[in-house]
Amino acid sequence: EGMKEDEAYSPYDIETLSNVLREIKANYPDKTDATVLMEPDLEYDVLVKIMDTVSTVGVPDETGKIERYELFPQISVGDAPGSGV
Repeated sequence: EGMKEDEAYSPYDIETLSNVLREIKANYPDKTDATVLMEPDLEYDVLVKIMDTVSTVGVPDETGKIERYELFPQISVGDAPGSGV
């Protein structure tokens, strides 16, 4: 349901990630930083999509226009534990 063509092949559930991040932001509204730990075989475009999801969220207004809201714009990127890098 609602899967975009470019997400059809992705093993990553970006929509659930976005929903969880919105819940975290609601509980910690003053927090602006996040750390993304990546595995060595993660494709660059997937990393960018994840960082975009961590940074902001799009919410449709009453007219259907997507409004962007800040979640965690200060992102640090590192290697996931056990990634062998």
